[in-house]
Amino acid sequence: MKEEWKTYRTRFLVTAKQLSSTLTFVDHLGRQHCGRKGDYLVESSDGVLSIAPRRIFEDIYVPISQLGELSEPKLDRQKFEPLEVEVIKLPKSPTARQRVDSARLVGDQEAERGRRKLPQPCRLRPSSSGLGLM
Repeated sequence: MKEEWKTYRTRFLVTAKQLSSTLTFVDHLGRQHCGRKGDYLVESSDGVLSIAPRRIFEDIYVPISQLGELSEPKLDRQKFEPLEVEVIKLPKSPTARQRVDSARLVGDQEAERGRRKLPQPCRLRPSSSGLGLM
């Protein structure tokens, strides 16, 4: 691993090296890290080392050197014309509300009420254990 550390960013800045061979190590917390050729050895800003699989690392992290290229594309401003905005007022459409027949609604509620079981009162008998409702 003769490569130099490169700086990458996602939400946080990290430095990383791509592994040229397999690497296994135990960190200061006693956790074992294993990586294959192509995976990345990642050092966080607080100095903690870990190994990130290549697929995940390359999907999440962006090298700092490429950020300038991504954020500032070189555009030929002469090809762009000013955009003209036209305001169009649409007529208000009537809201599609249907009248509800109140007599039918009351009849339906009564029919449902007949099918439902009404709430029953609580029938707790006093027990000798001394437990009861407050």
